[in-house]
Amino acid sequence: MTTLLLDSFAIAAQSLVGAALGRDDTREARRLAWQVARYGAYAGFSLAVVLIPGWWLVPLAFTSSSPVRQQIQVLWPWLVALQPVAGVVFASDGVLVGAGDVGFLRTITLIATIGVYVPLTLIALGYGWGLGGIWAGLAASIVIRFAGMILRTARGTWAVPGTRESN
Repeated sequence: MTTLLLDSFAIAAQSLVGAALGRDDTREARRLAWQVARYGAYAGFSLAVVLIPGWWLVPLAFTSSSPVRQQIQVLWPWLVALQPVAGVVFASDGVLVGAGDVGFLRTITLIATIGVYVPLTLIALGYGWGLGGIWAGLAASIVIRFAGMILRTARGTWAVPGTRESN
């Protein structure tokens, strides 16, 4: 559910940025990119605040199994902490899709997944870190995407006026 809400900013960003670049208004497209990223961060922070009490409440509502509750409590802090960062990442995805910069999205996603998430998950498996280790790998991959998106947005090379073919 949180992913869908945060991803809704991407859908709006695609249209708004695409329209601005279609009008040859790169300044507006760049302004929109930062605005959408801020909105994504605000939404992520808001979701995090709403999710905090879920650490206790959600396990009680869905299971009576103590081991399952313990596992939910392991992953819950990761889920809460990732919301603001994920909000920026998902919103920025929309900016770059709207700009036709899908080649960059492909590359940063591959780097984050193959270069970070998969190795950390395998390390977690080898060292018996359990669900927390898997979520640490997921968090690291999202942080890598976040850093890449911020750098790409700041450089502005994605803001190409007119139309662009997808890479």
